[in-house]
Amino acid sequence: MSSFVLSKLDIDVLMQLAVHGPIDARSWEPLTDDPDRLGREIWQQNYEAAASSDEERPPIAAYRFTPLPIGVTVGEGLKQCSCYGYQTLGAGAAPPAGPFLERLERRLVREVTGYDAAPWGWRPADVAARLGRGGAPGPR
Repeated sequence: MSSFVLSKLDIDVLMQLAVHGPIDARSWEPLTDDPDRLGREIWQQNYEAAASSDEERPPIAAYRFTPLPIGVTVGEGLKQCSCYGYQTLGAGAAPPAGPFLERLERRLVREVTGYDAAPWGWRPADVAARLGRGGAPGPR
């Protein structure tokens, strides 16, 4: 896996989601009360994960959360979580980023349209209630 150091903007997107949630959220409780500290920690973790043993690099810049002038959607947030996870965590979910991303992704998934109305375990009545919507796969 080839990983790279994410930009401050990449970390700001994650912190905006953590603090303010996605623009299309019905409600949101912040996942941190200190986005500067959390952002600094997860950016440092990304920086260390992207390091090559034979590479000399300057340290990353100091981090202070800057809210974006736009809202971030649920879909954009889920993709940013995937990007950060791929670039930083690989097969492991080490703290602080691993637990943070797991919490953020779980919260974002609950904001996906249709999530609340979806069955928690399917019964025949759930299928019957949805027969009119179509979309069944055709014959093979």
